Amino acid sequence: MAKLRSLNSVANEEYLYQQKIYNNEIIPCDTGFRFLNDRLLKGTNKEDVILLAGLSGVGKSTLAIQLAYNLATLNKNTRCLYLSFEVPGRKIAAKLVGKDLNLSLNQLYSNGLVDKSNFDKFKNIPFDIIEVPIDVTVIANVLQKYSEKHPLERVHIFFDHTLLVSGRQGDSENDTLIALSQLVNIEKKNYDRVFFLISQLNNSMLDPKRMVYKGGHYPNQTDIFGSKYLYHVANNVLAIVNPSALNLPSDSYGPNNLPFKIESKTKGEVRLFYIHTIKARDGVPGLDPLIDRLEINSLEEFSIKGRENFFKKYNV
Repeated sequence: MAKLRSLNSVANEEYLYQQKIYNNEIIPCDTGFRFLNDRLLKGTNKEDVILLAGLSGVGKSTLAIQLAYNLATLNKNTRCLYLSFEVPGRKIAAKLVGKDLNLSLNQLYSNGLVDKSNFDKFKNIPFDIIEVPIDVTVIANVLQKYSEKHPLERVHIFFDHTLLVSGRQGDSENDTLIALSQLVNIEKKNYDRVFFLISQLNNSMLDPKRMVYKGGHYPNQTDIFGSKYLYHVANNVLAIVNPSALNLPSDSYGPNNLPFKIESKTKGEVRLFYIHTIKARDGVPGLDPLIDRLEINSLEEFSIKGRENFFKKYNV
């Protein structure tokens, strides 16, 4: 039976929650990305559901792996459970090693054996991986057991990605997304949990007719695959766009005429991706540039001053 609560009781609960924040008893988790901490409430918080979407090849998994590793290593009493239904677990380790050594996976495999110390450093990192796609019922059981095992830690659960969650017998793709959305909406209230849902942008983003109008360059709710379900359960929705892949009729992106590439003092000419926070229930929506370093398994943000100058120059 649903629990009946008075407005007064939930108001007192919220006051105590805010009191704990100001007393540093509740601390948001640092994502390792300043722009994302700014868009959220200084980082990830209990019950957050963050949807990260993009077209294929734009670095969704790369960014998600970076986020998971940052969350697991930059914060106390925090761990990550990464449901990697596409990338094998060993490749996650390889991507992280390659990023640290500034090597692509091809270089990592062909430049001679890397010293084992580069892999031993993961020994005590609170980062666990499930590689085999499982259905929503099994996921619920896994989450329950995992949280029971780690009741005093904030658990960040990554679904990479939502389209690869196994359907139960007789379920359609939509049925699976509905079940996953319902599961996340229920499970976020149990224990101290944060969910990251990795999903796809629809091919509507590539429609040439749409690209003629600069206002059509930026993603919106309808561009999120499964937007009826995933978008509504998420309190923050991020969409990554590589404007170079959109076949735009000009060499600028969106109403702000943003560049595809810029000149970096340290890296030379670099390609830019843009990450749009198109929904921020408790945070701040907006747009942020990222430097494409996918060749070394990384997406990099601008420096604080560089971001300020970029926003000023392009009126973002």
